[in-house]
Amino acid sequence: VRDTQHRKMSKSLGNGIDPLDVVRLYGADALRWTLIAGSSLGADVILDPADLETAFAPGRNFANKLWNIGRFILSQLPERVPPIEALDAAALPLADRWVLSRLQRTIGEATAQLEQFRLDEAAKVCYEFAWKELADWYVEAVKPRLAARGADAEAAQAVLAYCFDSALRLLHPVVPFITEELWQKLPGRAADELLAAATWPRPRAELANATADTQFARVQEVISAIRNLRAEYRVAPKAPIAATVTTRNDAARRVLLGERE
Repeated sequence: VRDTQHRKMSKSLGNGIDPLDVVRLYGADALRWTLIAGSSLGADVILDPADLETAFAPGRNFANKLWNIGRFILSQLPERVPPIEALDAAALPLADRWVLSRLQRTIGEATAQLEQFRLDEAAKVCYEFAWKELADWYVEAVKPRLAARGADAEAAQAVLAYCFDSALRLLHPVVPFITEELWQKLPGRAADELLAAATWPRPRAELANATADTQFARVQEVISAIRNLRAEYRVAPKAPIAATVTTRNDAARRVLLGERE
């Protein structure tokens, strides 16, 4: 760990950072995440002792995001949620099949990185799933279904619970305090259960779905293009607009028609 002048931190130079100061200001998880995810093989971690807020912003922001998405997911789950095994994965909507498939890939990649003692790479893989795929895409996609209730909402709740449970297990070695707090609030937890003693998730081959990955990628491209156009022409995000999408083949057209809502 070095300062912005690439000097090794030491008491004699007066450029050290007291980790207890960081814990008091931003929490232990923010400290752990910044140091672990910010490291890489053969490279130094550069921190500015004169600007702790910026130095530990990555960990603080991730912890806040995880807490906020956790609060939302927990608010959408009933006291009892069916296990993922109770669902017919092949009959689920595209967004469900996609996020389940992405989770299996995340579990496999994170496990492989940990087995190679690359905790930094494992953290980055889990970040991509928890923040970008689960929070930014899947949760936003299923909000209308959750509000509608019924069997479709129950399936979304089961997928949400399974994915969030697995994400917390994967993230626990890096951010143990916030993940423990959220995990114990999931439906069906006994009072004496601890995430620290829970089993490590394993990929489920039956939930890996390359077709869903490809199809949902098309949906993401369209949504991203529409968002970019909104920003370019300064159209408010909640303002309704009419969008026309032209496809080159019937397969892509069917996928987009199925996700037009």
